[in-house]
Amino acid sequence: MSVQRSRVRAGWSWIPWIACLAILGVEHEATGAKAGFREALSKEVKGKPIYVVATKDGLVARTVDATWSRKLVSGAVRGGGMDSRAELLWMVRHGTVEVMDLRARNASATAIVTGVPNVTVTVRPIKRESDAVTIWPSGEGLGPVLTLEWGPSFRIVQSASMDFTSDGTPQDALKAVSLVGSEWLRSVTARKLVPLKAIPISEIATVTVPEEMSECDQDRHCGDAAEFGKTGWKLVVTQFGCGERCQRGCLLLDVKTGRWATPPSSAVWEAPKSGFVTGPCGPYALARDGQHYLFEGQLCRPGETCRQMDGPVLGWLDGTTWAGGPSLLGPE
Repeated sequence: MSVQRSRVRAGWSWIPWIACLAILGVEHEATGAKAGFREALSKEVKGKPIYVVATKDGLVARTVDATWSRKLVSGAVRGGGMDSRAELLWMVRHGTVEVMDLRARNASATAIVTGVPNVTVTVRPIKRESDAVTIWPSGEGLGPVLTLEWGPSFRIVQSASMDFTSDGTPQDALKAVSLVGSEWLRSVTARKLVPLKAIPISEIATVTVPEEMSECDQDRHCGDAAEFGKTGWKLVVTQFGCGERCQRGCLLLDVKTGRWATPPSSAVWEAPKSGFVTGPCGPYALARDGQHYLFEGQLCRPGETCRQMDGPVLGWLDGTTWAGGPSLLGPE
């Protein structure tokens, strides 16, 4: 059996040029706004799942059936990410880290950090169970580590370990970085979080994998599985092996038909066979309908080939359930 390696980034250590902006230690407020921005858009599209994509023309929200779209901000957005538990939408635009509060009645982009060069930006709370958001730089290259500490006080700390940012800009450019949104950060420090929705892969086998499709060291982990939303499928581990690190490969199983497909696509289903190419084990971002899902910038519909979007996909505007887990694991 061959293994299609996942492109999921698996931690910090393997990226020598990584530079990160971390938002640390925050508890967020409970806003019970009845007509919040997210709820208003969901009502407008009658509950259809909405995803957000960063395009060259701006940040755009779209329904999965492509019948509706709304530009949220104008201008080229380098990338961004969704903190779905705090309902905050982060982005980098024109060298500025900005955030939109999806619970606000009239959501707009608020500047938090200015003067940010082309480095990796990570919004990573550590004192609350919320989503980490990573915004990757355009192109390849080296970069210093840039950290915004968000706790009792606010300060920017930068590493001097690299000489250049990822676009070749001298590290001196980081001296222009400035925290301008501390008052806004303070205004949301009591926010309560939406409960985490996740369907992890089981740690014991729950599916019997046909012998000709099973390729796991010492028969470990084959058959470990996760329910895949409301599709009637299971995400099943059929390949597992360890070297310096462990890697697993997964297939989708249609429980009713007993047929299998290579994720992330679900366009082609086949009977059990030897040499079945495995795909990534996730994590997959399922929409609120439990049917549509996102994976590495691709929008996937049940029974169709996944489609690459016209820019980085930030996530679902109206809630996410995570299914599966990373394909690359630590050593056992």
